[in-house]
Amino acid sequence: MAGYAFAKLRFPGRNTIFWMLLGTMMIPAQVTLIPVYIIVVNTFQLGNTYTAIMLPMFATVGNIFLMKQYMSTLPSTLIQAARIDGCSEWRIFYKIILPISKPGLAVLAIFTFVATWNEFFWPFLVTQTSSMRTIQIGLASFKFAESTDFGAMMAGSVVAALPMFILFFSLQKYFLQGITIGAVKG
Repeated sequence: MAGYAFAKLRFPGRNTIFWMLLGTMMIPAQVTLIPVYIIVVNTFQLGNTYTAIMLPMFATVGNIFLMKQYMSTLPSTLIQAARIDGCSEWRIFYKIILPISKPGLAVLAIFTFVATWNEFFWPFLVTQTSSMRTIQIGLASFKFAESTDFGAMMAGSVVAALPMFILFFSLQKYFLQGITIGAVKG
């Protein structure tokens, strides 16, 4: 929704807000780790849950930027025609923009899933029990002070990579459409 608003809606301060959001990308993730932890664990009481692991990854500035860039490639004439027909902004978004945004959303899903799946420190921080820990934390447990179980670590790495391959191949059609948007045919 934020990408659509920044790309297609005109409102006062739009560019200022967008550049301020982009400016936050220069803040290292380690700086925001403690405030996000306090919000997720203490305020929302989501410690040791899957929601706590995934929630901070959903609405990142990178995702907003990616969708804003994708939404700016969509034709504005569709939106203007829908407004002339009397559609509200919500209906335009849900009935017109979302269905034609499948390639962009597929790319966003792949990027977000891979980033969340490969995250180590945040799941380690917000989970307390070993049953809630992710596979990356489990792979790190194969390293011991005296030796490392390389066979089990490699097998676990293959198992850890399988969901990313499955997601990519199931969304490959949309991913390739998203890459070729704006390409010149000739």
